Amino acid sequence: MSQQFDNSKLTSITLNGSKNYIPWSRSVTIGISGRGKLGFVTGTKKKPVAAKPLEPTAEETEKIEEWQQTDHMVMSWIINTMESQIAQPFMYADSSKEVWEKAKKRFGQQRNFAHIFNLKQELAQIKQTTQTNSQLVTEITTKWEELKIYLPPTDDPDEIQKRADQDLIFTYLGCLDSSYEAIRSQILLTTEMPSFDEVVATIDREESRRLLMNLQEPQASENKAFKAQTQPTQNPRTEMRGDPALRGREETVGRSR
Repeated sequence: MSQQFDNSKLTSITLNGSKNYIPWSRSVTIGISGRGKLGFVTGTKKKPVAAKPLEPTAEETEKIEEWQQTDHMVMSWIINTMESQIAQPFMYADSSKEVWEKAKKRFGQQRNFAHIFNLKQELAQIKQTTQTNSQLVTEITTKWEELKIYLPPTDDPDEIQKRADQDLIFTYLGCLDSSYEAIRSQILLTTEMPSFDEVVATIDREESRRLLMNLQEPQASENKAFKAQTQPTQNPRTEMRGDPALRGREETVGRSR
């Protein structure tokens, strides 16, 4: 049974890591669904099994091969939307479902606080410069829709409160200057966001550490300066005698005299 295979690319989005996994997965899902092959990645379109695996009939063999051929096609669709370095480990998967699940496990971090923080910062900082109004609206709505994927609507009071707490933390972290970038990244890369008070305490400790380091550095410099001032000055002739080459020269001059 022959099939018509569409080898065109599923999406213009190329998976480059966890940062763009959500829009990538959404776009790939739409692309595969539009081609009627979504069951292969969700697992509803299961691989046929022969009644007697060691002695499959000709009809059973044909169905298994047809399924395998289609599944490999779907695998190639998905892998071709990944950056080459990211795609390499997925080449050895046994099915498109395995590729999909591994990609989700590796990159699909729903609680990607760092990316959510960046999206909110970018949204807050968007300004119309040379853009047309249409371009401005597109930029805003694109980031807004992506943010909604990470933070879908909810009626859960606990989740609503948690998001409010996170917004306060994001606002606070966004106000810190660039010298706190390392510790800000460390907080945002946690799997579970700490409380606002814990974040403030972390920054307080860092501030205290920096203050202590600044106090110690001038003291160390003063000690070096004091040591240099109190170091006894050697007699030039003594220094000469300490150097074998100079001492030899001095003896030669003495003999010539």
